[in-house]
Amino acid sequence: MQKIFCLGLHKTGSTSLQRFFLDNQVALARSGMLVPPVTPEATARFIAELMGRPQGARPPRVNEYMAHNALAYQMLAEAVPAMSLPAVHAPMGSAESVLKMTATLAEQVQARSVVFCSEDLPRASLVASRVPERFARALRRRDTVLFAILRRPDEAISAWQSQRLRFGRPFAPVRNTGLAAYRGTVHLEYKAALEPWLHAFPSATVRFLPYDFALRRGGSVRAFRALDPLVFLPNGLVAPPHVNPGMPNALIEIARRGLAALPAAQARGLIHFLAGLGAVIDLPPNDEVDLLGPEMRAGLMRCFDETHHWLSQVSGRIPFFADLDDMLRPRRWSDVTAAAEMLGAVRDLARDAGLSTQVQAFLAELDRTGLGGRAPVVAGTSVGADLPGSGM
Repeated sequence: MQKIFCLGLHKTGSTSLQRFFLDNQVALARSGMLVPPVTPEATARFIAELMGRPQGARPPRVNEYMAHNALAYQMLAEAVPAMSLPAVHAPMGSAESVLKMTATLAEQVQARSVVFCSEDLPRASLVASRVPERFARALRRRDTVLFAILRRPDEAISAWQSQRLRFGRPFAPVRNTGLAAYRGTVHLEYKAALEPWLHAFPSATVRFLPYDFALRRGGSVRAFRALDPLVFLPNGLVAPPHVNPGMPNALIEIARRGLAALPAAQARGLIHFLAGLGAVIDLPPNDEVDLLGPEMRAGLMRCFDETHHWLSQVSGRIPFFADLDDMLRPRRWSDVTAAAEMLGAVRDLARDAGLSTQVQAFLAELDRTGLGGRAPVVAGTSVGADLPGSGM
């Protein structure tokens, strides 16, 4: 039986890929590919649908939508006493019981392949390096595909700031926290996060792709489908909707300050509004807005050299990131200057859209006082404080 691990990473279309597998779970199972559920409730629903008994619209349960994220967190909670399953995931059985259930289900439906898809699996192996071995023991080692899409580290860290806004907790700008906040996290330590999977599955077929290459293929789902004939997928599958869009870099500083200054509901409204402005007004392109600063970029280049060499060797793409030197290129705008340039238009559009008086007052005051100077650091925040376990 073939095993396929889709290992993210963050902000590379991993949510779209998870949604693709969930929306096509029954069709894939009928073609011989099992995307295993992780809870008894989800398993019962899956079996009923497989038997042709429609269950209606799926409720927004995170354990179904991002089932293998939940499994990754469960493994972390079992490996690290200080960690626990995040509250967004419903309680589940032990990881061992899930893997046993997967093996039994695969046998019962006569699956030719089993797929696990989660950007949190490499995060789990970064913290607890024996996590991949648990899969290897439960599902045997042979005939394995390791698939991952990786962003250049400066782009990965910049894109993560957009994701942090969705978590709803104030945070300091990355130019203030610097590189130290990302050392030891999955946003930078690609080798440490992925190498345990190669050790657990030494004969695996490795398909690690740069993010820009996957984009040229049409995104994460099409990049995965391009694994054919290595991975068989039937025709007629449902394409995923556009999910988890990022915040334009030019507006991140406005959103970040709103998150710190506004009540939670008002901040969420502002963030949702700002995230949709890329289709309404001309914004500075993301690759010309610098959230990091030249000092952090230089540090990234120095510390990423060993990881980049490793990626090039294991992937067979030499160099893995053909544009790595672009990390050092000066950008036209900083996040602050880009936000300041767009603030007047944002304020007017917020008024026209009828955003709350609190949000409009916040934008007017920000416009009056200006965004110049060093943005304040929010006390008590860090990369790892976004969600339980989501920073590493």
